[in-house]
Amino acid sequence: MAKLLLVGDPLIRVSLDQSLSNGCDAQLFFGGSEVNIARTLAGFGGATGLLTALPDNPSGHAFERFLQQSGVDTSLLTWQGKRVGIYYLENGFGCRSSQVYYDRCDSSFTEMTADNLNFTQIFEGVTHFHFSGISLALGKVSQDLIERLAIEAKKRAICISFDLNFRSSMISVSAAKLIFSHFAAYADLVFGMEPLLLDDSDFGMFDRNSADTKMIEERLAGLYHRYQLQAIFHTERESDAQGNNHFKAYAYAGHYQESVEISTPVLQRVGSGDAFVAGLLYQFMQGKDMRTCLNFAVATASLKCTVADDQLYTSPRQVEAVLENKRDVQR
Repeated sequence: MAKLLLVGDPLIRVSLDQSLSNGCDAQLFFGGSEVNIARTLAGFGGATGLLTALPDNPSGHAFERFLQQSGVDTSLLTWQGKRVGIYYLENGFGCRSSQVYYDRCDSSFTEMTADNLNFTQIFEGVTHFHFSGISLALGKVSQDLIERLAIEAKKRAICISFDLNFRSSMISVSAAKLIFSHFAAYADLVFGMEPLLLDDSDFGMFDRNSADTKMIEERLAGLYHRYQLQAIFHTERESDAQGNNHFKAYAYAGHYQESVEISTPVLQRVGSGDAFVAGLLYQFMQGKDMRTCLNFAVATASLKCTVADDQLYTSPRQVEAVLENKRDVQR
């Protein structure tokens, strides 16, 4: 049976419908990119495990229970450090943009090293390994940990996936271009086109907003060949004046492919990119063709936009119903 191991930083989202201020109402959600992917894939019935660290305190134990209740394997969890990372999301409305503020310095995961790790135990039964650019942006300690894991995964012929997940508030474009390009050399599957070096002088960001499909295809193909990938993926998300989200994806795996486009009103867009990754890996790990993987991933991401949590946690049948455009009450 295929199993996905993820490494990354658990996060708590504090969600507000107004500006952060004294006495404001807020909701709390457990998440983090790798957590989101692990939980969504577990909901589909896939085997997932999370290698991470949590503090030995009430917030850490509450997070562990959340993961276990979701069906995520927590046997590799390390108890260390003093805190879970937090980020505040001021939800936008109308012409008011959403704002994100991170408070994740010195989280337990950022203290985690490869010292004393048993790689034979860690990778037992694992067929796929995943990490994100967010985790790499946390600093040198996390980069060293992930690189050691990627090397060990390569030794065992484990399929490695890398979601670029660039956050400009965490790392500069130039630094990300160099660091992410280094790690892309370990990957088999890459989610995103930026920030990666297409050549040694490519330190500008690709203008995805003005790019046509031919330009997207050419960049995907160039990155595919430069990093000797199995596949690379790119997503497009646009919102119209009515607040509908239009989601489409592209892949290059020796040749160029496009997904269907799915539109939906948005309740919460947070985590939709992670849902795309989870949906695609779920189908890919079952050996499905690329077109099936792409369409299922787009439907997963679109369905995530309709729930308030950071993750979509549902059955594959519900995602398939989106592709079949079944919107009536199912009795």
